Amino acid sequence: MRKSLLFFGGMFLASSLVACDYILKPKSKNKTTDTEGIENIILGPDNDANDCVASAGYRWSEIDDSCIRIFERGLRLVPANAREIAEDDDEVDLAKVNAYLLFNSDKTKAEVFLNALPQSLVMQQTSDGLYVFENWQLQTTNGYRLSENNIVKYVSPTAVEKQIDGSLEYDPSDAIITQ
Repeated sequence: MRKSLLFFGGMFLASSLVACDYILKPKSKNKTTDTEGIENIILGPDNDANDCVASAGYRWSEIDDSCIRIFERGLRLVPANAREIAEDDDEVDLAKVNAYLLFNSDKTKAEVFLNALPQSLVMQQTSDGLYVFENWQLQTTNGYRLSENNIVKYVSPTAVEKQIDGSLEYDPSDAIITQ
């Protein structure tokens, strides 16, 4: 009886020490460690003001009035100089420099998402095929062209793809939008 009491007492003491060690260890808020000791980042605790989880790819949409994953819903626009970017830097991730475009149901508003800006740009349609927000313009005839201060910044992916494969001689200065 005494041996079993000592055995169970020892087990209780050992489990208590392990539990205390676990409870008292400092924990990194957004990281875990796998069985090989490699730290993993946990996605999710970075909610923005609208409760969208940016690390999971969600951004607030004014048009939808909800958190959306714009790369799943929006139209992709690529930098007008994507060819030069790809030639200059082999490691650039063009997906991170793309812009995305979303229209409301009656197409009177266009919402533009740029990685460099924390909030989207909500553009109003001013004429057929032209949307404007401050110094930004979006032309939607013959593909999409997004300009800032009348300088084309983003275009439809097909314009760049045709430029890269040689089927289109494309000069970004030809696409400057004037009002």
